[in-house]
Parts: sequence; C-alpha cells; structure tokens
Amino acid sequence: MKTSKENLQKAIEESRKLQQDTKKMRDKMLQKKELDWQDKKELEKLLERQKELEKQISEAKQAYEENLQNQEEFDQQSEEIMEKQEQLQEMFEEVMSEEMEELMRQIQELMEKLQKDGALEMMEEMQLNDEQTEMELDRMLELFKQLELEQEMTQMVEELEKLAEEQEKLSEETKQSDENKEQMTPEQQKEQQEELEKKQEDINEEFEKIQEDMKDIEKKNEELENKRDLGKSEEEMEKIEQQLENSQEQLQKNQNKKASQSQQNAAQQMRRTAQQMAQQMSSMQMDQMQEDMKSLRQLLENLVGLSFDQEDLIKSLETTDVNTPRYVELTQEQFKLKDDFTLIEDSLQALSKRVFQIESFVTEKVVEIKRNMSKSLEELEQREKPQASERQRRVMKNVNDLALMLSETMQQMQQQMASMMPGNQMCTTPGQSQGKTGKFLKIKSRKVSNSSTNR
Repeated sequence: MKTSKENLQKAIEESRKLQQDTKKMRDKMLQKKELDWQDKKELEKLLERQKELEKQISEAKQAYEENLQNQEEFDQQSEEIMEKQEQLQEMFEEVMSEEMEELMRQIQELMEKLQKDGALEMMEEMQLNDEQTEMELDRMLELFKQLELEQEMTQMVEELEKLAEEQEKLSEETKQSDENKEQMTPEQQKEQQEELEKKQEDINEEFEKIQEDMKDIEKKNEELENKRDLGKSEEEMEKIEQQLENSQEQLQKNQNKKASQSQQNAAQQMRRTAQQMAQQMSSMQMDQMQEDMKSLRQLLENLVGLSFDQEDLIKSLETTDVNTPRYVELTQEQFKLKDDFTLIEDSLQALSKRVFQIESFVTEKVVEIKRNMSKSLEELEQREKPQASERQRRVMKNVNDLALMLSETMQQMQQQMASMMPGNQMCTTPGQSQGKTGKFLKIKSRKVSNSSTNR
C-alpha cells in the first residue's frame, strides 16, 4: 500500500509541474511568429516528461494490484471494503488515458512540421488533460488513504477480538491452576506458573503491537482531508493495558485467583473496545453519508440553476446585436457563469474525495464544461456569435449530463443507506431526480451556493 501511495503522490506533483511548464511554453510560443528548433527540443522534453508521468501512474497501479493479490491470499476483507478496492482499481484503469497517448502522437507530428497553430492547440489540450489527470490522482490518493484507514481499523477490531479469546482462555487456565495447585508437586507448580507467565507475557506483547497500530491509525487519520472521529480509543487502550499489567504482576506473585480475574477483566475490556470501534465505524460511515447526501443535493441544485442561466443567456444573445452595449453585458454574464462553475467544481472535487460511488468520467464532464466555457468566451469576445452559441449549448448539455450522473450516484447512496438500516424506509430528498435529465429542470433553485461543500 505504501508504494502505491508514494507513487501517486509523486505523480500528482509531476502532473502539477507539467501543467505549469506547459502553460509557460505555450505563452512563450504565442509571442513568436514561427517555431524554431529550440522550441521543438523543449516540446520533446515535455513529451518525455508526459511519458514518465504515465510510467509513474502505471507503477502505482501495478503496486496496488500486487497488494490486492496478497490480500486475497492472506486476508478476508469485508464486502464493502472489497467493493471500494475494485472501484479504486477501476480508477487506476481509467486514469491511464488513451486520448493522452493519441494527443502526444499528434503533437509529435506537428513538431516535425513545426506548425505553430496546431501545436498551440494541442498543448492547450494536453494542459487540460493533465489537469484532469491531476484531479483524478488527487481524488484517488485521498480515497486510497480512507480505504487504508478503514482496512486497518477493521483489522484492529478483529485482532482485539482474537486477543480477547486468548486472554479468556488463559484466565480459565489460571483459575484451574489455582484450584488444582494442592494436587501438584512444587516443581509442577513452578513449571505451570512459568508457563502461565510466558503466555501472559506473549499476550501483553501482542497488545503492545495493537497499541502501535492504533498510533499509526491516528497518524493516518491526521493525513486525511476529511478526518474521522476515532472516539476515545486511547483511553480504552490504557484501561486494557492496566489490566494486563495487573495480570502479569499477580502471576509473578503467585496470586493466581486475582490474576484470573484481572485477565477476565482485560478480555472483557478488549471486547468492549472492539465493539465500540466497530460501532464507531458504522456510525461514522452513516453520518458521513448523510452529510455527503446533503452536499450532493446542493450540487445538483447548483448545476440545474447553472443550466437554466446558461439557457437564458443563449436566448438573450440570439436577439442581441454584437455591436451593442447589451452584447458586452451578456458576455460578462458568461464570465460570471464560468466563475459559478468554478465554485461547483471545487465543491464536486471535495465531495468526490469522500464518495467512492462518484464515477471517474464525472471528471471528464467537468473538463469538457470548462473547455467549452473558455472557448465560448473567446468566441464571444471575437464577436463570433454562432460559434459561441454552439459552445454554450455544449456547456448546457454537459451540465445536464453531469447532473444526471450525480443524481444516479445519489440514488446508489440512498440504496446503500437503506441496506444499512434494515426495516427503515429509503430516505427521500427534496427535488430528487427519477433518473431522467428532464426531471432536473423541475428543481427551481437558480442560485449557485458553495456553503454545503466547502473544502
């Protein structure tokens, strides 16, 4: 897991640098009439770095798959964790974009011909693709950390329950030794006592490892953007530790009756702690899903509002002459819609780092909306109204498609929550979609709000 995480972190850093350097290179080329051989060399370096980025992602994917294979051999994972592992594996598959490879091939051909305009356009596309890659990698890294935390917490619950069984068994043995000591010779008593002390020492050492694992879990939790409530696990661990120390000391003093009771107390405390952790995980998951549903609902309303506003703007532009002050005002309205979508994008990116059910192709839609928003603004400023209108219609279509995707995600979450609450009705939400794009337009909210899903 560690190797995959490190490779993902390196890939994110390189993706960010690539975007910055591609933008610098493109800005530099815009100032020139023609490309020269030095430009070609710099472009070749960018393409080599792009290939290196793909290699890093591929290595992270390979390390992750190897880890999954090892888990299948040695660990029995819960169905929910296995589903998340599969979803993460699908993300690895989808982030390896065939479009990017085709784009790099086209840039290579344009470089050979030293065609400035084509190369500039391709570099803009490469920058957008790198931005999409970074968003997906950033999301994958956060979901990866969450999955890692959930796995370790689940494993700790199992280890505590297993250790509780060992401690209960030893408590019974200690009790029996106390009851039968008069029937044994001093040598037999000594031998048995040493054996009991050794078993207790082994249990204490196993618990020390669990305590170390707990510290690791707390550290991993601090690395999450959306930290989990781990409850009072540290206090519970201290109570267990105290009972284990009492058991060891009492055995060393041949106070086996007291030791047996301390061992029983330690086992009970382990079970309580394991149960509390399991309940905390379940409650934490339910609370998070409810909060995410609220954020998702707000996002849907914001997207529908944006779609309405874009449609109104298209209609207004159709009847407005390009040489009027009104046309300038409407162009400014398009700038505002672009800013509104930036808020939606930030909220969606933050939400996607918490919700596994959000599919990777949602990111593609986001990039497509941004691409057409930017192009429409360029064409509006150049008074190319028909071309701008076509871009605006693409924006509206992609916004509706994105809303449909998120509505389907919300329905999946509702079904999952319903399955987690046997006997309860599936929760309903205001403005809930029935799975058709047309239904979204029944939501009347037209204002973009970012309050529910701030980072």
